[in-house]
Amino acid sequence: MEGIIEDILRACEERRKMGKEKYGNDSYVDKNMYQEIIEEHYDAINYNLFQIMKIRELEIKTKKLQKCVQKMMSGSSANNLQDEEIKEHNSRTCKDKEE
Repeated sequence: MEGIIEDILRACEERRKMGKEKYGNDSYVDKNMYQEIIEEHYDAINYNLFQIMKIRELEIKTKKLQKCVQKMMSGSSANNLQDEEIKEHNSRTCKDKEE
């Protein structure tokens, strides 16, 4: 755990140095730091929201795949699956490969 904390502190120090080089030594003095913090939190919330959306999509794909595997394992072949499920699976597989 100590290594993780040290990595975070090191990254913070690097970002502080980059900001100092880019904006100057005392650039924070004239800024409304409360507003800066609020805006940064809005960004962090959005990043978390996007990550949750990706996780949910993976969860949906996983459940569909599990359902398909269960049908196949229960003695059904791919030919016995409903046409719509096969079409959906094939279209998603093709889309996933394109991405």
